[in-house]
Amino acid sequence: MEPWQQLDRASLPEARRLLTTCCGSSAWVERMLRRRPFGSEESLTTAAREAWVDLTHRNTRRNNGKDDQPIGSSDTNPAIARRPLVQHS
Repeated sequence: MEPWQQLDRASLPEARRLLTTCCGSSAWVERMLRRRPFGSEESLTTAAREAWVDLTHRNTRRNNGKDDQPIGSSDTNPAIARRPLVQHS
């Protein structure tokens, strides 16, 4: 069974669990749940992308009026500016 079929056929709690394994953002999961049923892989992919973009835009707008800086950017959080992007072990 294809992933979109599993999500379409799953109960609400099971669909929530499945989606949470893809993304830990509860806001993204809730947006995806509201979009069910998907009906196809393309619809599932489009819904996932749109939900992610919507969250990204909302976070940017909430960032103290700095429309061009995402929340948590080095401009608003000095600790992030000092943290390396890749940690070597």
